[in-house]
Amino acid sequence: MEGRARGSRLVRGVMIESNLAEGKQALGGTLRRGVSVTDACVGWEETERMLLDAHARMS
Repeated sequence: MEGRARGSRLVRGVMIESNLAEGKQALGGTLRRGVSVTDACVGWEETERMLLDAHARMS
């Protein structure tokens, strides 16, 4: 984001591993809703902060 804010066009996009709740859980047993079973993810609050920050920097 810093590079884009300074005018660099080298970065074309970003990917955020995000879910409703942060973290990762193993399959089996009782699963928690909104928690990834594949990769560790950031939760909704962190995702929202990251997106709002990126928007502010790009505006």
